[in-house]
Amino acid sequence: MLLKRTLFAAFIAFSLLASCLNAELGDQAVVDLSNKIKGQIKFTEVKEKENTAYYAGKFTKGINKKNLRKWSIKIGDLYAKSFSELNIEIEGHGTKVFQSFTDLKFEEIIGTQLSVLYNGEMIDYGIINRI
Repeated sequence: MLLKRTLFAAFIAFSLLASCLNAELGDQAVVDLSNKIKGQIKFTEVKEKENTAYYAGKFTKGINKKNLRKWSIKIGDLYAKSFSELNIEIEGHGTKVFQSFTDLKFEEIIGTQLSVLYNGEMIDYGIINRI
């Protein structure tokens, strides 16, 4: 429940930012991780930025090692960045809320596998689905 409230708050903050920038928001998608890692990442299409995908997420369990450069998020063969590159901060056994823009088109991530890796080894994954 706390995760949903946190993501909702992050989405509201982004919506306010987008309205200030007159950015038109489009469709949304989500990926839930629930095996070794507990958490969710929500994607929003930003039409004013050439339909790129903005995301906000939080992990609440399963992030047991603190080396940010060894943790990474991979979206299919399209995108791979370390927690350090994404400014994701570890808190307890999860992360603080994180958010950013990708350089990916929203439509190209739908149905794609998102993986969380540690030192190149997949720890958990989920499929990005339109909501």
